[in-house]
Amino acid sequence: MARTVFARPPQRGPIVIPNCALVRWVWQQNGVTLSINLFAQLSAAGPLNPAVAETIFSAGKANAATTAWLAHCSPSLSLSGVHVKDLRAANNPTLASTGASLAGTGTGAPLSQATAMAVTLRTAQSGRGFVGRVFLPGMVDSVLANARTFDEVVAGPAAVAFVQGLQAAATASIGAPVLAQRQLLASTVAGAPPPYNSPRPANTIPITGVNIASPLVDTQRRRVGR
Repeated sequence: MARTVFARPPQRGPIVIPNCALVRWVWQQNGVTLSINLFAQLSAAGPLNPAVAETIFSAGKANAATTAWLAHCSPSLSLSGVHVKDLRAANNPTLASTGASLAGTGTGAPLSQATAMAVTLRTAQSGRGFVGRVFLPGMVDSVLANARTFDEVVAGPAAVAFVQGLQAAATASIGAPVLAQRQLLASTVAGAPPPYNSPRPANTIPITGVNIASPLVDTQRRRVGR
């Protein structure tokens, strides 16, 4: 007997989330643009200062945790900028940093460009929609404990501190780190049970912790340019 799958489709069109800003950290590696998306609580009246992206980028580069993490990354990888977007209304402009890139300083063989370390973002709740992940790119082979897992003694804590440093850079200019929940529509499947039978409004959930939930090597295949 086939199992019925219930799902709430996302609202189409521009993403609008109350009191939320997207902070996208942009990387370059071997001619491919990579990115990780973080979100911040946004309470200040708009529009945002056009210089806010460069302010956040400068703070992130100056953080000691960034220097420490880039020692685990290949020189072929560079942290190239920050893009900030106010998500409180549709079609707000994307603000871009203008400062110089910061390259990895690690030694050793670079891992596949699809290889990623997953850093978990925790909230006070659990389950789908209440846990986030950041997939860090561009590492060298010294971060590996073996062919299946990352080193949990040095590389894991460095990755956590790095993500926390990026969050702190945005907190100083915009607001505290959050998970962003985009608006979902009610399931179109007849007889869908709660909560699938009702829409979910767009919302933000405060992040309460950052950790490595699993040391297993992860992948992001699109990062090889497919």
